[in-house]
Amino acid sequence: MTENLISLLDRPKDERKEIARSGGIASGKTRRENADVVRILKKLLETRSKDYGIDATGAEVIAVRLFQLAINENSLPAIKEILDRVYGRPHLSIETTIAEDKREIPVGTGAFYEHINNLAKAKAAEMLEARGIDPGILDDEPEGSGAEHQGK
Repeated sequence: MTENLISLLDRPKDERKEIARSGGIASGKTRRENADVVRILKKLLETRSKDYGIDATGAEVIAVRLFQLAINENSLPAIKEILDRVYGRPHLSIETTIAEDKREIPVGTGAFYEHINNLAKAKAAEMLEARGIDPGILDDEPEGSGAEHQGK
């Protein structure tokens, strides 16, 4: 299969230039298309709308949905994403226990995740109330979360 391929080094200079030129044109087109997608997504994230069931920006809706997955589904990827975003990476990778209310809770246990969920839910409720949004939305199941298939 590779016996018919000719190395760029074995091609004439004008042919190498044409290959590089066409590759540059294709690369530029892809970069522009990706920039268009990023621009559209940024606009959607920054635009305030009531289309999502609450008066919020796209970014706020995503944050609430991510939080709902973490709380209602105990989604470890969602919990990790939230902790990484809020506390930076690495999160709790060095700590083996957390101290709260003068008690030690081993990381990775059910009590640890329950405690983290409670702390995060309280903070999110506080942030939503400050924006005039009913914190009761945190108790709603996100659409398509699969909870209906898990007996919840």
